[in-house]
Amino acid sequence: MIYKAPILAHNGNKQREEIEPYYQIPQALADAIFSVLGNSSAQLRIMLVLIGTKPGFGVSQKWILQRTGLKEKSYIEARKALVARGWLTHTEYNSIIVNINKIYSDGEEKNKDAELPATIAGKKQITVMSDENEPATIAGERHNTISGKEPAMIADIINKEQNKINNNIENEQQQEKVETICKEPIIISREKANYLEQCGNKLEWINENDFYLNGCFSRVQDIVI
Repeated sequence: MIYKAPILAHNGNKQREEIEPYYQIPQALADAIFSVLGNSSAQLRIMLVLIGTKPGFGVSQKWILQRTGLKEKSYIEARKALVARGWLTHTEYNSIIVNINKIYSDGEEKNKDAELPATIAGKKQITVMSDENEPATIAGERHNTISGKEPAMIADIINKEQNKINNNIENEQQQEKVETICKEPIIISREKANYLEQCGNKLEWINENDFYLNGCFSRVQDIVI
């Protein structure tokens, strides 16, 4: 079944008087405003009124509040947001300038982002591959790509994994050293181990209980008499 778009019709005459003021807004400019502002209702109203009004007209606050239906506080906040966006240049008691080129530019940028669903804000995706040429996984969960992250974040993940490998290698080497030098450790009390350190002896600790003293493998253990 082929579905057709509904046909627009007007029930009634939209122009109440033969000579009546009306807003003039190019469709492309309106599209740019709608795509960027979205649901920002107050900002939308202000831009439609200002763009649709002929330049050179005196825009009082009372007049624009009547046109937009906004309250004073909402109007002032929305106007400040539009100034921050670069769409308006407002000088108190002097002028309100609509920066048309900035509106078109922002609209084009918005459309570019919308045309790139596989990327975040137009930035290229990054895929980290494993030895099997499959996408790498984080926290044991398989996924296709690691996206939406800055390159530095991915580098941090790789560095952490490399550190784990290095630590494992170091632990294995220490274990081999223990087994090679001395099968049976020398047992001393922790009190004596502390005393040896206080006397200036350098104890090379392997873990909480095991260490080397003068190349000999030793172990801290409570000695029961």
